[in-house]
Amino acid sequence: MNMKSEEMKTKTYLGVTLDLMEQKLPIVEIPVKPGNDYAEVILMGDLHVGSTGFSEHQLVAYIKWIKENPNVRVILMGDLLEMAELSNYTPEQEDILDKQIEKLISYVRPIKEQIICILEGTHEERYARTMKTRKYGLSQLIASNLHIEDKVLLPGPQKGQLVVLKVHNQYYPVYVIHGHTSAIFNKGTQLKRMAFTTKVPLLAHGHTHQIFHDHYVYRGVTKVNGNFYESIFEQHWLATGCFVKYLGYAEQASYPMTKIGAPIIRLFTKKENLMVIDDARAFYKIGMEYPNELCNPPSEADNEVLRRLKEELKIKVESLVNKSYDKYESNIPSIDVDGLLQKKRYEEKRLEERRRDENRRDKNRIEKRSDNYVETSKCRN
Repeated sequence: MNMKSEEMKTKTYLGVTLDLMEQKLPIVEIPVKPGNDYAEVILMGDLHVGSTGFSEHQLVAYIKWIKENPNVRVILMGDLLEMAELSNYTPEQEDILDKQIEKLISYVRPIKEQIICILEGTHEERYARTMKTRKYGLSQLIASNLHIEDKVLLPGPQKGQLVVLKVHNQYYPVYVIHGHTSAIFNKGTQLKRMAFTTKVPLLAHGHTHQIFHDHYVYRGVTKVNGNFYESIFEQHWLATGCFVKYLGYAEQASYPMTKIGAPIIRLFTKKENLMVIDDARAFYKIGMEYPNELCNPPSEADNEVLRRLKEELKIKVESLVNKSYDKYESNIPSIDVDGLLQKKRYEEKRLEERRRDENRRDKNRIEKRSDNYVETSKCRN
């Protein structure tokens, strides 16, 4: 990973630059897989290692996929541990803090060279409050144990990270933070507040345990070669999911069900374009395979047993069908088709005769009325 700071040669915006030394942004170069025209960054957070609802299988599946794709880079979005013993809430965990830290380090060690940033969430704040320090948080402890503390961005407790991701000659400023919001149902609440204060192509936070993606388009100004141009910009909003199942407090408050997983952002090389894969689990089929014992091909003995069962089932089905047919057939009375046809012809003949009789009677009535009319007229005359 290249974290060198360099001067961006892309478009600049109208604004007041803050202190150049204090506000100089890190630039992280994201490698591109040969044959692709994009790079990928996965935003993983709210692991809650040690929680009774921790989805270990899914996290291991994601780690495996990341390891198999060495060009992918990772941002850890905070709330990596449960640390219930440092909380006032009802404990919902299986391991003590030391064991949780040990497990987390073992999970992410295979991908430590792909991590570019480690954020701290509300659960890591418990550690900072207990240790009474904001300079050396839990993220520094984890990075130190992984020997990557000088290679990753570590903003610390309650902090977000504004960073520029460089993909070939394209630059993508993004802002990530764990977040702190109780807006579980209206998922875009904090993202909207972030959009008021920060204008970059991507804003992302965790904390809500929801995968949520939205975006909006706004008008701005671009300076190119001393000239100013009206421009249209697009900003993506992203909540980054979780790796923990439905916990007791969530069920008690009837919070929305969580969808386990983490989104991926694609940053394109030949054009300034950003794509969000919010359901990476389904898109790349991460963690959706069957257990190994179900994936092994069946043996010859298994095939023979299966063939025999199929034959027995076929025989049973045919027997049941035949019995049902015989029973049904025996209950059907015999039908005299010729008799029915003869009866139908007879009824049609009777209907035709009845119509002729009615026509004849109508004709006679009309003639009789005419004769009466003639006789009446003669009498009057």
